[in-house]
Amino acid sequence: MQSWDMLAQTDPYWAVLTSDDRRGNRWSEEEFFATGEADVAAIMTRLASLGLVVDRTRALDFGCGLGRLTRALARRFAAVDGVDLSHVMIEKAVAIGPVSNVRFIHNPSEDLSPLDDEAYGLIVSLISIQHMPEKAAAIYVGDMCRVLARGGVAYLQLNTFLSVSDPRAAAKLTRDESLLNRVYRSARSVFRKKRLRMDTHYFRLSRLLNILERKRMQLVAVVPDSSVPEPFVSHVVIFRKRDQAPLPAPAGVTPAAASSGPAMESGGAPGGPPPGAAHR
Repeated sequence: MQSWDMLAQTDPYWAVLTSDDRRGNRWSEEEFFATGEADVAAIMTRLASLGLVVDRTRALDFGCGLGRLTRALARRFAAVDGVDLSHVMIEKAVAIGPVSNVRFIHNPSEDLSPLDDEAYGLIVSLISIQHMPEKAAAIYVGDMCRVLARGGVAYLQLNTFLSVSDPRAAAKLTRDESLLNRVYRSARSVFRKKRLRMDTHYFRLSRLLNILERKRMQLVAVVPDSSVPEPFVSHVVIFRKRDQAPLPAPAGVTPAAASSGPAMESGGAPGGPPPGAAHR
């Protein structure tokens, strides 16, 4: 959390949308928020193509940062909550300017306990979960199932593993799985001076799907995503909280309700940044 607060103080737009040519406060506010509008438009288009009807009463932007997606969602929903663990990010999001139907919420909790049960027709998270260790991310995703309204939809982008073809992946796996390195990192976190860092983690797809099954969520689609550079492998996972109405089967798409499983698409998510850029 301290690193995110420090990043928010020094280069907040770049901390949210990390493009090499924009480091050093080179994002303009207009360009920055235009990327959020493009991403949310692409999300809504994809959900419609899957035959999903989204309740527009309230949406949640998880890991909202400065509200890049939150403000774009506010043009499409009656109310939107943006939640982030960094109080500095939230303070800066509010300072950018009020939006009548938006709440920015600082949540330092390890879950979503400040949020009400079944409150959101849509939950969106783009390139935020990747900055959490898998154990922490699993708790948040599990609690998203609680706050998602019946019939509501979640659209989550996350790093699901590492590219086995990239030698950097093998090196990272060795570091991650080595007991000696785990002990070293624990000791370093206590004695080493804090510095700015943006850790990146993966959340195994198998573990995520197991959580959704336990929570009785309906998996709609798993979509390869190209917005994260190697050695990470990224996907968009779309799921739905079950209600009494069956999910319609749009032409050309096989929904998760069918025996063949969720819809699978190829290619990166539309509206995202080019490879090499990462955003929240």
